[in-house]
Amino acid sequence: MNRKKLTKSGKYTSLQGTFTPLNIEKYVGDSKPKFKSKLELKMMTFCDKSPLVLKWSYERISIPYTDRSRNNSRHNYYIDCKVTMKTKKGTKTFLIEVKSKKETIAPVKSARKKPENYRKELQTWIRNNCKWEAASRVAKTRGWEFKILTEEQLG
Repeated sequence: MNRKKLTKSGKYTSLQGTFTPLNIEKYVGDSKPKFKSKLELKMMTFCDKSPLVLKWSYERISIPYTDRSRNNSRHNYYIDCKVTMKTKKGTKTFLIEVKSKKETIAPVKSARKKPENYRKELQTWIRNNCKWEAASRVAKTRGWEFKILTEEQLG
């Protein structure tokens, strides 16, 4: 596994690199997946090592969505992972988005926060919700389940 640190906007540092699956027969993809965060790396490691995971892919499912934060324009959302697992009720497929916990909570306007920062956070929140609503609809129509996993679930 190749890892490198990337500084983003001079303020946040994110771990990025290429993941090399050990259980290559479980991974569905044309090339090795490239993780963009420590949480994505944890998700890939879980998928690769867990005996419950039968098949998994990274950013191979494209879901069209309407972005209400950008004048109802149409875009494609590449879901982080599609995972087929053994469960107590049989085999089940999940569409999984990996996000930090803070990104799954609506932003709060405060006197300490710059108005332009709040506006950007709100736009991102609205955009993410548009994506998640579309992913949830697609998953439901295919008999799958959509989940958002955070550091609380990925440890």
